[in-house]
Amino acid sequence: MTEAARVESVPHASIVLLGTEDDVLGFGLAGIAGTVCASIRDVKRALAAIDSSPVQPALLLVSAQVEQIAPQEFAERWMRVRGPVVVVLP
Repeated sequence: MTEAARVESVPHASIVLLGTEDDVLGFGLAGIAGTVCASIRDVKRALAAIDSSPVQPALLLVSAQVEQIAPQEFAERWMRVRGPVVVVLP
């Protein structure tokens, strides 16, 4: 089994993106799942879906534009011991 095959077989090694439409389209080309977030309501829905998922992503990518929509939502996530690592993209 190759190294790439092992990584793909680990469900907890997933990456999820919350971004603009362009971000989601671009990262989608690389096989990264994403959700378009244009409002605080979109952000809260996406985060609720992630929280209620039986399998948590290992990495949550957030575009700078989305982080600006709901900074308090992401500030709380940076303080969590468990859950995905949150990275705000420049």
